[in-house]
Amino acid sequence: MTSSTTTDTPAGSAGSDFARLSARVAAAGLMRRRPGYYLARFLLVGAFAAVTATAFVVLGDSPWQQEFAAVGRAREGWTVAPGPSAAALLAHRCADLVAEACSCGVLVAFGDHVATSGLAPVGGWRVQLRDAPGAPTALVAIDGGAISSVSCARPGRRERLQPFVVQGTGRTVVPAWRSIAVAAADAPAASAACTGALLRGAAAPAWLAELGLPARLVDVQGVPTTVGHWPA
Repeated sequence: MTSSTTTDTPAGSAGSDFARLSARVAAAGLMRRRPGYYLARFLLVGAFAAVTATAFVVLGDSPWQQEFAAVGRAREGWTVAPGPSAAALLAHRCADLVAEACSCGVLVAFGDHVATSGLAPVGGWRVQLRDAPGAPTALVAIDGGAISSVSCARPGRRERLQPFVVQGTGRTVVPAWRSIAVAAADAPAASAACTGALLRGAAAPAWLAELGLPARLVDVQGVPTTVGHWPA
């Protein structure tokens, strides 16, 4: 003889507390998928990043970029390491890609770096250099290659130089030059030469001359020193 007992469960009490909470969250619509919303957010952030990068490339070596870089160095500190910068590599790569895709001469200015690729226009590429925000500009013409520069001027006080920290040693150094600009075959080489000259201080002109790289160095008083056949 078999017997069974059935116990009725009151309505509304089935399931755990987590299940009831999940049901309430779902009923409120908080678990509803919103791919359109997140896609719009991603597109907005991506468009903002693209516009910012494009603005920096189009503006080139402008007072706005120099002031932005100077303020960033003063706020976050400034670390210098031997070798080319990422911005120089990016400018070089962009110039090569656009020249190859469009079969034309291209100049790309990104931050303190100007890279060219392909045939230059008649008279060469005209590049305007400013060694510090608010300082007079110098116009040069190049048929190819690249120019990289670095400015050590403090924001709003170009007579004061911003010290930097040498990566690897942690040593703090006061620059010997307010700005350094170097012309080379490509932007990474010019950027690496700029960094090397900055680290060598007063010996930078002799070092650049030994390498055969044209350069323009400006001291704290604003007096320029040119090395080799600096383009004019």
